[in-house]
Order: sequence, then structure tokens, then C-alpha cells
Amino acid sequence: GKNASRPALVGLHALFGWLFGHGFSGGRALLTVLSFWLLGTTGALYLQGSQLLVQAENPDRYCSNIDPSLFAADVLLPVIDLGQEENCQLATSSTDLRDAKLNVEWFGRDYIMFSKVGIAAYALALYRLSGWILFSLALATWSGIFKRSGRSP
Repeated sequence: GKNASRPALVGLHALFGWLFGHGFSGGRALLTVLSFWLLGTTGALYLQGSQLLVQAENPDRYCSNIDPSLFAADVLLPVIDLGQEENCQLATSSTDLRDAKLNVEWFGRDYIMFSKVGIAAYALALYRLSGWILFSLALATWSGIFKRSGRSP
């Protein structure tokens, strides 16, 4: 009911206050975006080092021709295309599929769960979605939308 969503809203409000100063702190917004970009750069380094990224035009070759920090920024920023993400894709190797920890049959189809590539795909999608949200909130903070709305911290 109505009270069940209250703790979630309080938690989101507190998180928004901590990450963006309730929309009034441009410095916190910058720090949030930069911290998340560094997290993505670390993830891109892991994907490259684990040979989970392959070249888009030649899936048999590992993708070593990208800059991990630019790749992370390309995935993070929804409005800017840095041209890194189109060069590489996640590998789908038979070894990874064979080493999968859980195979699930659902409606007559087999789904492979908890493989390295599967987890990487979910992490990349979560990073992309979070980037869209965080960058949009940062833009709103920097533009002063929250100040003009008459809100106070």
C-alpha cells in the first residue's frame, strides 16, 4: 500500500541528497559522475584483461584497440558518441557457455545464466542505465532547474 513505498522514497531522497546535494550542489554532481566514470573505467579494464571484449568486425580477435576510459565514458554518456562502443562487443565463446553455472529451461527454451559474459552483459546494461539517470540528474543540477522550482534543501 501507501506506507510500503515510503521507506523506498525516503531512501531515494537520501541518496539524491548525498549524490547531488538535493539538486543544489554542482560539485557533488560532478564528483558523482566522475566517480561513476572511474568505476566504469575499472570495469572496462577488467573486460579487456579478461578478454571478454572482442572486435565487432572480427569476433575472433580480442578488442585491444580501445581506451578503457573512453569506452566507459561512451557507455556512460547518453548524448555523446565517442565511437568506442561500436568497435567492441562482448564475446560469446563456447567455453564461457560451457562453464555457465546455471542452465534454465523456460517455455521450451534453454537460457544460460551466470556465465562470465552473461554477468558482464547485465553489468554493462546496469552501468548504461545508471549513467543515463545520473547524467540527467547532473545536467538538471548544473542547469539550476531545482533552484528555479522553488525547492529548498
